[in-house]
Amino acid sequence: MAMPRATRYTDHLLQTGVVAMDSDEDKAAILMVLEAETAAWMRRDMDALAEHWVHSPQSRLMVSQPLRGSRVLEGWDAIDVFLRRGASQLSKTKDETRVHWERMSVVVNGDTAWATYDQVGDGTGD
Repeated sequence: MAMPRATRYTDHLLQTGVVAMDSDEDKAAILMVLEAETAAWMRRDMDALAEHWVHSPQSRLMVSQPLRGSRVLEGWDAIDVFLRRGASQLSKTKDETRVHWERMSVVVNGDTAWATYDQVGDGTGD
């Protein structure tokens, strides 16, 4: 029997520090940012996770969980509260392989990237 999957649909500006590179290099840098953000979440290091988000009213986080339904959070302040509350209720783990990305779309313009993707967990609460 398959485990229920928790999916976090994320639209956010990434703070990559990347300045106009080739497309493959841009994508590799963006994946490194996403991996670092995911690793921070798995460690429940909320300060490190926050470094990967733009702290603005335009940031959005969409979450869909089998037992809790779906919700959209708008603005960094609401996202930060939601993530910190969630992190305080979960144990720490170092197994980032329990999370993967699907339906990734990345748009790069100068030193800013817009990434939209489904982050899928294995149903264990992460």
